[in-house]
Amino acid sequence: GYRGRRSAFHRNVKPRLLFYSEEPNIGRGFIKEQSFSADGRVIASPFGNCVRLLAFNSRCSELCDSVPLKPRSLTQVGLTVSQQSSILASTFSPNHCMFVAGARDGSVSFCSPKL
Repeated sequence: GYRGRRSAFHRNVKPRLLFYSEEPNIGRGFIKEQSFSADGRVIASPFGNCVRLLAFNSRCSELCDSVPLKPRSLTQVGLTVSQQSSILASTFSPNHCMFVAGARDGSVSFCSPKL
């Protein structure tokens, strides 16, 4: 009956955390905005005065092709040149392999990463 299906559901629940990244506490009081590339393989993550490019593995595979057995750290596949102040936001172009980063001092920089 219903009771058997309910307990089967609870047995099949698996942990949902697959990947994580550790970030420095630079630019305190601000939320840093990460973004995914259009194909979902690369993440642009503000990292102090730089932008780190992270992926699920060193080959920049899709998530469905790189599901780990236990949670693990994202792989750094690139790092942009540093800015004068903390980077707070990063956004990928929906059409090109390019992203823009916005810094605390109001400056904006464009980057076409080579992976």
